[in-house]
Amino acid sequence: MSPPLPKAQTLTNSGRLAALQQTGLLGTGTEDFFDKLTGLAVELLAVPTVAFSLVDERKQFIKSAAGAGRLMVPGWDSLDGCFCPEVVKTGADVVMPEALRNGENPDEVTVRAYAGVPLTTSNGQVLGALCALDSKPRAWTERDIDVLRLIAASVMSEVQRRMAERGMQDLQLRVVAERTLAHAVQQQMPVGFIVAEVPSGRLVSVNAKMTEIFRTAFKPAADLNGYREFVGFSEDDRPLTSLDWPLARTILSSESVRGEEIRIHRGDGTQGFVRMSSAPVRDSEGKVVAAVGIVVDVTEQRLAERSVRASDERFRLVARATNDVIWDWDLRSNALVWNDAVETVFGHRQSDIRPHIEWWHEHLHPDDRERVIAGLYGVIDYGSAGWSDQYRYRRADGTYAVVVDRGYVTRDASGTAVRMIGAITDVTDRTRSEAAIRFQAQLLNAVQQAVVATDPDGVVIFWNKFAEDLYGWTTSEAVGRRIQELTPSPFLRDHGNEIVERTAAGGSWTGEFLVQGKSGKSFPALLTSSPFLDDKGKILGLVGVSIDLTERRSLEEQFRQSQKMDAVGRLAGGIAHDFNNLLTV
Repeated sequence: MSPPLPKAQTLTNSGRLAALQQTGLLGTGTEDFFDKLTGLAVELLAVPTVAFSLVDERKQFIKSAAGAGRLMVPGWDSLDGCFCPEVVKTGADVVMPEALRNGENPDEVTVRAYAGVPLTTSNGQVLGALCALDSKPRAWTERDIDVLRLIAASVMSEVQRRMAERGMQDLQLRVVAERTLAHAVQQQMPVGFIVAEVPSGRLVSVNAKMTEIFRTAFKPAADLNGYREFVGFSEDDRPLTSLDWPLARTILSSESVRGEEIRIHRGDGTQGFVRMSSAPVRDSEGKVVAAVGIVVDVTEQRLAERSVRASDERFRLVARATNDVIWDWDLRSNALVWNDAVETVFGHRQSDIRPHIEWWHEHLHPDDRERVIAGLYGVIDYGSAGWSDQYRYRRADGTYAVVVDRGYVTRDASGTAVRMIGAITDVTDRTRSEAAIRFQAQLLNAVQQAVVATDPDGVVIFWNKFAEDLYGWTTSEAVGRRIQELTPSPFLRDHGNEIVERTAAGGSWTGEFLVQGKSGKSFPALLTSSPFLDDKGKILGLVGVSIDLTERRSLEEQFRQSQKMDAVGRLAGGIAHDFNNLLTV
């Protein structure tokens, strides 16, 4: 018998509580077998009550109580004022010649003497007590305690039998459940699972995944020779015999085979790839009784690898053919590789480049670094597919190039980014040209003359600020429309061919005419039109510079009127002089 646990832990001991549940007696009704035993004890001891009590952590269950003047009744009862828990806590007999326990009436004393012996399992768990109760003090004899021990042994013999019986039933249920579960698990496994008998090689079990992988129903092969129905090839394309399969080799050698890759011909005529492992199964004595095979379908993986290899080869060819700097970043290892254009564009020799993403970080302009890196990782972290940015990148000579960089993210089946491929274009010269063009456009907008550019068909491609003020059309309204729609003029309509012929010959044309703006009001304008040509002398379009002559015409008219008045004045003066001469005569 195991020594009793400390009092503070005995009632709540998990092993003891589990044994209580294993009895199957808690909460059940009375039974003749236990009632006869407690009744026999009442007769032998000549006491009012003998009870069989099971004690859990918070209350006790009285399974049987006998006696004419019963001081306990079957059913659940509180532990308050009970003596049976002391038997459980100590794991020993508790004998009290003068005990004291009150009934429902506080003034009524129902128990004055108590003797209890523990009900202990074969592994030392105390489940409860068999106790005798008397309503008056009693000097318990050694014979009384022996009788209780004898009856307790009979009680526990039956309890242990029932516990063993329940344990056997539970074991049988567990075995059935485990077999059922094992079969269900085999059928649901995402890999092929096959079991063969040793030494015959007879297939005992094949799960549904095997049929899916091989695309054919498996026949119950009677022996190893039946394996010839499987068509497979080794890595060197050698056809496999029936004894070459990993499962057959394990059956013959009792040795495991790990991760052997085999190319197979499937039942539907297609080709597949599997990775097969096999291992022996031994009984309790170490004898090999079966062999188990695991088959993993790697067809899609192998086809994907072939596709990736072909894609990588195309990538290398494209990288050689382009002038852009191509980069390939493995996000799992942070390895970063460049094509040879990194030498011609930026001057960095491949031998000097550290193949890590940090090398790229270090070559970003300090003022651009934080922004560019944050934008790049933002695209990766938030599931976007593409990224682009413009920044300054340090060349080998220490100067900085203005570049446009764009990259594309590839992700695995779970959506995790695994690779990023991109291209860098040096736009330093283009940026300078664009800046010069913007500067020239600002200059043209500052000119106090209307500057309009059209393509050879007369469609407006540039319209400066003064043209907006002169003609009333905004730049967004004017660009893309024909010049004749914006500045209609009968003169231009009648002399358009003359202007085109003059400019086509490389010359300029200047003339005055009436023209209308957006408001519809006509005004005189002075226009100079000149062609702009490409490197080969081909006309790309016309540039016209025009001004409003209204104010000039007004000044000229005022000048002519002034001249007329001056002439009239001189004439009047002459006439007056002549008239004066006549008067004098």
